Amino acid sequence: PAYLTKLRDACAQPQRVTIAPFATKLSDTALLSCSHVVTSRYHAALIAACLSIPFTCLVPDTHRHYPNKMRHLSDRLAHGYRRHFFDASRVAESSQMLDEFVADVRTDETPELIDPLSEQIGAELQQVWKAVGQI
Repeated sequence: PAYLTKLRDACAQPQRVTIAPFATKLSDTALLSCSHVVTSRYHAALIAACLSIPFTCLVPDTHRHYPNKMRHLSDRLAHGYRRHFFDASRVAESSQMLDEFVADVRTDETPELIDPLSEQIGAELQQVWKAVGQI
């Protein structure tokens, strides 16, 4: 929570950023009310894509396979969504990359999973969400 608060407070308009609590049901998730999601995690990007919520992903390079995993997800999205994925270390090191990242957060291009993947993942997400709620 401290990191998320620090990140939110660094934004130009921190009052527009909400740090949402964990939800045990997909229907209760704060993602449903988001106009744009900024994430560094695969599953958050996947859920946003399944919900057709525009997102920007800051891809961590802490694990050597994570960028490949995120690129694979971007390739599964329609409309060339790959440009919405940014390398975290490059954004941190380059003011130009930071400007591109911020500009992307302001876009509203909607992700769309390539069928039939969206139906399959939607059903799987519902099952996982139910299982998490039973723990």
